[in-house]
Amino acid sequence: MNLAQIACVALALVFAPACGGSGSGSSSPEDAVKKLIDAFNSGDKAAFTAAFPTKEGLAKALECSGDKGPWKSIEREIGRFDKQAKELEGMKFEFKSIEFKQDRKKVLKAGESKDGCKAVVDIELHRARVLMSVTKDGKTDDDGEGVELIKIGESWYMLDL
Repeated sequence: MNLAQIACVALALVFAPACGGSGSGSSSPEDAVKKLIDAFNSGDKAAFTAAFPTKEGLAKALECSGDKGPWKSIEREIGRFDKQAKELEGMKFEFKSIEFKQDRKKVLKAGESKDGCKAVVDIELHRARVLMSVTKDGKTDDDGEGVELIKIGESWYMLDL
C-alpha cells in the first residue's frame, strides 16, 4: 500500500462515523475493544481516535443540552493518548474476553432521555469489563479494565475508558 492509499484509509477511519456510513465503527463490542487494544499496541493515534464516535456522529444520535453528554469524556480520552502511549511503551496488550454487566445495559429508544441527552435514534449503552493479558519485560500478567461502549445503528464505539 502506498502513502496515498494509507492516507485515504486513515481519513476514512476518522471521518466515516460523521457521515453515518454503514462501514464506520465496529461490528461488535469485542471488535471495538480489539481495535482499541491494537491502536495502543501500535501507538496509532488515528486508529485509537477512530474507535470513538466523532462529535458530529454522536450529535446525530444524541441531542444533549449544555455541557451534558459524553463528548467531553471522549475528548479527554483522545487527548490523553500520547501521554498514555508513552507511559505504556514497551507493554503489549492481548484481548482475552469481555464481560458485560447486564445491570449496566441501557437501551434508549429514539425520543427517550438520559442524563440530559435525548436519543435521536435508537442506541445501546453497555458497561463492561475487558479482560486482557499484559506483557512487559518478558513477564505476562492478567488484567481487567472497565469500559463503556455505545451502539449507534449497527456500529459499536468506545465511549469511555
